[in-house]
Amino acid sequence: MSISWSNEETFKFIDLYQSEPALWDPNNALHKVNDAWNRIANSLQIPVSELKKKRDIDSAFRMHFQKKKKIRWIWCGRRKIYKPIWVFYDAMEAFLKGKYTCKSIISTDEQRVSKTIK
Repeated sequence: MSISWSNEETFKFIDLYQSEPALWDPNNALHKVNDAWNRIANSLQIPVSELKKKRDIDSAFRMHFQKKKKIRWIWCGRRKIYKPIWVFYDAMEAFLKGKYTCKSIISTDEQRVSKTIK
């Protein structure tokens, strides 16, 4: 049986999750995932297996984040912006936004040119 999480407990989980980049940042050099889960489990007094189920919060964030980006792109300059009403969105966006934002754009035309030059 799964644990029922209150909003307060979920925000605490998000704070602890944020403090453990090994769990959400694939570029983190200190990628000691088990240690990170154990620290959160000790802090919340919840088994790691239950915490890992709560990690689906990433998926919920990505869904809202992608929808927000898509609607902003569709409406361009018309000021139509999707504002997620999911209670945990802002807390998650504070540290995950950069993980789901494109850092560079590669034009397919540039790829073709660079392949033919080589």
